[in-house]
Order: sequence, then C-alpha cells, then structure tokens
Amino acid sequence: PKPSASWIKGETIIKQ
Repeated sequence: PKPSASWIKGETIIKQ
C-alpha cells in the first residue's frame, strides 16, 4: 500500500 500524506491546517496526517 502507498502512504498518503495529507496536510490539514498545518497538521500532518499520514494514512498507510
């Protein structure tokens, strides 16, 4: 699976 990095309001959310 490829990890997607989402930047929300300066927060780092990484979902694998």
